[in-house]
Amino acid sequence: MTTTSNNIALNNLVSKVAEQYATRKTEFLNGLNAINSNTEILAIWMYRNLMTKTYLHKPCMSVKDLKAYIIKRYEAKQNKAMFEYISNIDIISKSGDLIEVKINIEWKRSAIWGSNPTAEMWYSYRDAKGNYNSEYFKSRSIGGCGYDKTSTTVAECLAQCTPLLKALYEFKELNGVDAKNHDLFGYGSGYGILPQIEGGVGVNCYNTIFNKIGFEFKQIASGNSFDVFTISKAN
Repeated sequence: MTTTSNNIALNNLVSKVAEQYATRKTEFLNGLNAINSNTEILAIWMYRNLMTKTYLHKPCMSVKDLKAYIIKRYEAKQNKAMFEYISNIDIISKSGDLIEVKINIEWKRSAIWGSNPTAEMWYSYRDAKGNYNSEYFKSRSIGGCGYDKTSTTVAECLAQCTPLLKALYEFKELNGVDAKNHDLFGYGSGYGILPQIEGGVGVNCYNTIFNKIGFEFKQIASGNSFDVFTISKAN
């Protein structure tokens, strides 16, 4: 007999996102309305970037018309961005319930960057009908230097694990959307409204984050050219 998933509506998170967009719009309008000449407006990249090439070089526009055009472009761009952002929250809220994650990292020598990691992730979950499912994701090769590559490649994988994101979102929904992620989950959980797994921070902070949602992050194997991590239900 199958069981159904008890999804938690993320209404408070959605409202918080909408509130943030409204605040940014107010700040944008106040900044624009404080300027009283076309020259000053066009000297600011934030406004120029909203204009098409035609309008950017259009002569004899009044300050009023220029502001109206920029506001129209800004609202269209922000409304689209907010719609996509909230739609993504809705998609994640309907993800299944996480069972387990396994991440294998392979390290390969690079002539420029020393060793570069590439990760493969397998995660399993139960859908709304209680059926078992699994998904696979492979990260890009992580190059560069001066930051923690292991956590960077792990974080890139976990950003694609929607059941894990759902669990993080639900925890914040229930425990305070106004709280900072670092206060709710600990270091490495992101700085925006929505919690996320940060890269470049070292994997040692991850277990504290996952403990909050009832999971345990462990390294179960390592060698000269590989590392293996799991996320599973905490005992």
